[in-house]
Amino acid sequence: YGCQMNERDSEAVRALLQSSGLKEAEKIEDTGIVILNTCTVRDSADRKVEGYLWQLREWKNSSPGRILGIMGCMAQDRKDSLLEKFPHLDFVLGTGQTASIPKIISTIINSPASRISETEILDLYDDFQTHLPKNQVSAFVSVIKGCSMFCSYCIVPYVRGAEKSRSENEIIREVEFLCSKGGRL
Repeated sequence: YGCQMNERDSEAVRALLQSSGLKEAEKIEDTGIVILNTCTVRDSADRKVEGYLWQLREWKNSSPGRILGIMGCMAQDRKDSLLEKFPHLDFVLGTGQTASIPKIISTIINSPASRISETEILDLYDDFQTHLPKNQVSAFVSVIKGCSMFCSYCIVPYVRGAEKSRSENEIIREVEFLCSKGGRL
């Protein structure tokens, strides 16, 4: 349930978890960690995520030590209310907390009773280092984060923070890195 911003964030999370020694599972039954990366632009997306969170209660309770988390715009918008509504949820991370995921997972593994909510909008992860090492022709490259337009219909400035442009050199360096891995301009 997401958009291109969320796809890039999801790739960054996968890269961060892989660099921490974790491996992606083929099927949900085979995994010990599920993280939902959410969008909150439409009410229907919120309802789908809520339904999925209730379905995941059985998955979570069927094996001790499983970790269930939610991140992204819905998490940023609803914050602690998600922990209150879903008692089987281990963590809620806002849009600026992507780089915290390995630390959060480690904290929950070492202290299973922990329930964590981090929603301060920070600029934590380095886009350059959070691409998955795979040969592909295209990839998402963030040029700006956030938005400062405050359109009446849009929640992005509230859940992703004020617009912040990346430097030209940083973007060029990231594109060159991706090209060296098989990407094309």
